[in-house]
Amino acid sequence: MKILIVPDSFKGSLSASEVIDILSEVLIRKVKDCEIIGIPVADGGEGTIDAILESIGGEKIDCEVSDPLGRKITAYYGVTKDSVIIEMAQASGLMRLNKNEYNITTASTYGTGELVKHALNKDLNAVIGIGGSATNDGGTGFAKALGVRFYDKDNLIIDEEGAQILGRIAHIDLSRIDARLATRNLVVMCDVSNPMTGEFGATAVYGPQKGLLNDQFDSVEQGMENYRNVLLKTTGVDVNMIQGSGAAGGLGATLVAIFGAKLKSGVDTILDLVSFENKLIGVDFVITGEGRIDGQTVQGKVPVGVARRCNEIWSSKMLDSKPKVIAVTGCDGPGFEAVYALGIDRILTTVPRETPPDDAMKYAKENLIKTAEKLAIIINGGNDENMD
Repeated sequence: MKILIVPDSFKGSLSASEVIDILSEVLIRKVKDCEIIGIPVADGGEGTIDAILESIGGEKIDCEVSDPLGRKITAYYGVTKDSVIIEMAQASGLMRLNKNEYNITTASTYGTGELVKHALNKDLNAVIGIGGSATNDGGTGFAKALGVRFYDKDNLIIDEEGAQILGRIAHIDLSRIDARLATRNLVVMCDVSNPMTGEFGATAVYGPQKGLLNDQFDSVEQGMENYRNVLLKTTGVDVNMIQGSGAAGGLGATLVAIFGAKLKSGVDTILDLVSFENKLIGVDFVITGEGRIDGQTVQGKVPVGVARRCNEIWSSKMLDSKPKVIAVTGCDGPGFEAVYALGIDRILTTVPRETPPDDAMKYAKENLIKTAEKLAIIINGGNDENMD
């Protein structure tokens, strides 16, 4: 029996590697002649570098950069044989702030640009994960760190940072962009399809979780719309026509319009990096999962991304048989049923939906062990329905 375990982390409780270890330990004991391959996966946010380096090898490089509020911190990026791996959350993520420090008007992506600038010394193409951001600056800070200059209507350079500058931008100077970028390909791990502005844009959808106040919305959104228009005038690209341009508070838009980056699903990027097609040969069961599966999972989260890739490989006739795809999750939520139409054959939850979050986090390992025992019964051809 060959089993491939490809989970995301259970955020706040278990890393992807811990999920693999727990499931593997139980399955090796419970499933006869069991061969297990584990591939930790991330979605472009915190933990992406660790997941990639654990899967394919490489090293971490430390460097000093700016956090979202401009304070100097030590962050790192990953280096593999073929690519540098940048994790936006390392420099410009919510993980760098206390909740009382969230400030959407001043939070900047400058530190992420500094990470990329440092990584350019490696003469490798870059993979940039842009999940977990604390910012809504349209990627202007990122661009500044790499040589772009922004001017106001009086042709004065704009030195301030954050969403507060977006409405003042009248002109963008691209003449001083770091020349090394001309010889690098940038692939951006992006798992949202939101445009830059509008009802489903960066500010409306993600602003509140970054500290946006109700009375700030109109000015921030108007500023983002202004920046969109200036980008169009400067580059000829209407970023609202690009799915994912609103990712990371609009950083996706700047990466595409100014730097020519390609936006790609985070899970697809990692599956490509680890040669998933080769790993899938001869596999009977694929076990995937994340902390919660609900209606948002269908938008490109890890479980659906893994299931979709399995279907694609099967449809291309690269496999002798189609593996069963089982998703293990902390709990399910409204709309979770939609994932069944996208290739997931079964969902196993570790706790009931009504479980208090603190309890779910506290006993995450114990609950996952119990679920792994149910999983073993299913793999062995039994029925787990009557298990407590």
